[in-house]
Amino acid sequence: MTDLLYQLRLQGDARLTTAFRRAETIVDKILSNWLTFLLYKFIKNSVGENLFYFYRALLQQINMGPRDAITGKARYTLDSSSLLQTEMTGKQITLCVEDPQQLFGLSTSYISVKVLDCDTITQAKEKILDGIYKNKPYSKQIKSTQLDLSK
Repeated sequence: MTDLLYQLRLQGDARLTTAFRRAETIVDKILSNWLTFLLYKFIKNSVGENLFYFYRALLQQINMGPRDAITGKARYTLDSSSLLQTEMTGKQITLCVEDPQQLFGLSTSYISVKVLDCDTITQAKEKILDGIYKNKPYSKQIKSTQLDLSK
């Protein structure tokens, strides 16, 4: 690798600047994995709970407004490029989700989940599952595509 870089530098053309053009994604992945490996114990023991609360608060704020299911743009978002441009409001509906067969192990007979009248079925499923699994690890949750809604 060093020989290749040295030869490109000696040639003096623009190929040296393009040698690592696609390396950004590789560097990003390596850095991400390295940080994950090194910071796991610190995050788990020190700041993990606070990060989880921050994530839940962000999720609650984002889910308060409509989100385009196709483009992913939302009324309430942190990224200005993914801001929903149309002035669209949705009425909030409270669903009572029951689990008569105790598949989810709910502590009560039902839970209340707030959805918007403009939410798609998949978005409603995601909000229902988020209400059911709000304090469980992501690895223990089922996905919205695996859930069938019925009476």
